[in-house]
Amino acid sequence: QLFCFDKTGTLTKEGLDFYGAQPILQKGSVQFDQRQDTTDYLPYLMQIGLASCHAVTTLNDQLIGNPVDIEMFRATGWSLSPRPSEFVDSLISPKGQQHIHVLKRYEFSHARMSMSVAILDPATNKIHIFVKGAYEKIKDLANPASIPSDYDLVTSNQAKEGGYVLAIAHRQVDRVEDWSREEMEQDIDLLGLVIFKNQLKPDTAENMAELKRGDTRTIMITGDTALTGIYIARQCALAQPSARFLLGDYDQGLGRVVWTDVDEPELFGDVNVDERPEQVELAVTGKAFEWLVEQDLIRNYLLDIRVFARMTPAGKVQCVQLHMERGVTAMTGDGGNDCGALRAAHVGIAMSDAEASIVSPFSTSHRSVASCVELIREGRGALATSLTGYKYLILYGQVMMMLKIFTFYFSVSMSENIWIAVDVFITVFLTWAVSQSKAASKLAPQRPTAQLLGPQTLASGIGLVAINWLFLSCAFALLFKQEWFRCNEFDARAVDMSKWMLLSDNFEGEVLALACLFQFINNAAVFNFGYKFRQSFYKNYTLVILWFFYLAITSYWVLADPNRFGCMFRFNCGTPQVLQSLGYTPPSMDITAYNTPLGHNVMPVEFRWKFWGLMMGNVVTALAYEKFIVLGVVHHFLANKFPMNRLKKTL
Repeated sequence: QLFCFDKTGTLTKEGLDFYGAQPILQKGSVQFDQRQDTTDYLPYLMQIGLASCHAVTTLNDQLIGNPVDIEMFRATGWSLSPRPSEFVDSLISPKGQQHIHVLKRYEFSHARMSMSVAILDPATNKIHIFVKGAYEKIKDLANPASIPSDYDLVTSNQAKEGGYVLAIAHRQVDRVEDWSREEMEQDIDLLGLVIFKNQLKPDTAENMAELKRGDTRTIMITGDTALTGIYIARQCALAQPSARFLLGDYDQGLGRVVWTDVDEPELFGDVNVDERPEQVELAVTGKAFEWLVEQDLIRNYLLDIRVFARMTPAGKVQCVQLHMERGVTAMTGDGGNDCGALRAAHVGIAMSDAEASIVSPFSTSHRSVASCVELIREGRGALATSLTGYKYLILYGQVMMMLKIFTFYFSVSMSENIWIAVDVFITVFLTWAVSQSKAASKLAPQRPTAQLLGPQTLASGIGLVAINWLFLSCAFALLFKQEWFRCNEFDARAVDMSKWMLLSDNFEGEVLALACLFQFINNAAVFNFGYKFRQSFYKNYTLVILWFFYLAITSYWVLADPNRFGCMFRFNCGTPQVLQSLGYTPPSMDITAYNTPLGHNVMPVEFRWKFWGLMMGNVVTALAYEKFIVLGVVHHFLANKFPMNRLKKTL
């Protein structure tokens, strides 16, 4: 019902492309310089800051670490020194003329959204501290005098265009003390912005559309900025490209969440979100989400919020849990910060081979939203198939009950070979064949029922039982009208109960066994219709082949004259002398004397064809009832009469 997505590496390509850096220009007033596509023309401090403010390392000559850090480090052209030293790391400039040494490092913290390093520059013998992180966080940490007046405008414009924006700040110290992270990251001045571009995966939009066609609401939960999230949401059809977005952010001055139009914030500032038109989408920042949770207001807007931005790992877990209160919720992501949410969701699918795949119930090496579509298709198909297997075995029990009622009433039975055939070959193989249906290639706009005793399940089961009872009764009525028919005369005093199987040596036992065989076989085919969640009837090749094969064998038993195969199962057979007197050639096998005064149970040819036609009518009627009544008229009637408690949501 609800599918939550991380953004980077899930909806967008795994790697970020370095788009450039925008340094601060110190000319009178603090302002931004032009964006530089490469690091070659950046101020020296910013160059060494980008080269050192990361946690990238090498393993077997391969760079490992955060993908954003790796891309930034590659863009600088610097390299890590392979020689061991007393420093945390040593770095070499592109031409090998300069070295810098990392003295202390605090790696990136999702909670603080920042990282910091202290480095020694041997060329100047100065110690520099660099702090890099989310541009909102660096703005809070940096000295206000170092922040350009258009900082919010420049960063928001970059984010609106799909940029992944970080900021980097700096301060110079005389020596490095045993400082905490907070002490390292104070009294810093802004150096500039670092911008990356995150391209959408080529198949994301079409798979998002497929999920929506499948009645699934899609939501983004990202650690990136709200504006970047909204940009990607519009690009990938998570929301309509022309959708109007209201962004909720926490205003410290007002002490509440303020909603603004992301496209025209000056014109539509502090909008009353409760009076918005229905087609307006909502987005919130992490701080706004926390405030709404604290005020117990989040549930009022939960199913209207399309983008949850700047979410911490704990926030992602809480967001998923809130959605789980409203319906069946799935989560997908590719990073370590998604682990908690993947584990918490009803269904988690990790697009990663790393730590996220360990905690998630599902993982995929095909890192595409197509895996999410496939998971829902297969899940719905599996649920429908499981219910099919359940209904088949229930109907098997009902037919067996009818059989036992008739056997007790008429004091007859089936031959031992028929019991073996039913229990070992027909039931086992058809139960397996029913499960071989493949999932439908497209998502239906409904979900399959999971109710074992739901209206549609009951309509199917009760109707098919009634049809089978009717045709079995008609078969006996047809038998009793025959002039040649002689009923079974049971005398308990003359019966050897060790030879119970010989109770099948009569016309009642023969008709009963053959009629029930047709019903046992056809019950599987009845539930093979794919409907909306499984592929078409004929595409379950295993079941179709077995169905035709078993029907052909049973038809042969009904229609054929006495033969070796039929006599093995005591169908249309008799004592050899009696068969000769009837004009048939006895099969070359040992036939136990028939336990009936007639000495045979060979039905006349005309009756065989009438009986076979009646059973074919049973087969066709049951198939037509399931296909056109249960999955047609009755389905629509019951859907309106007993509507499911569906989650009301905007796709």
